Amino acid sequence: MSNMGYPPPGEIIVASHGREIYAYDPNGNRLILHQPSP
Repeated sequence: MSNMGYPPPGEIIVASHGREIYAYDPNGNRLILHQPSP
């Protein structure tokens, strides 16, 4: 996201189902990037 000019405003969240980070697109829509646990 940072390479596209939209650095995520928060930290990576580690949950039981995997890791998540939230970001916002230019229109203000929230994007949830998720990486499942192995």
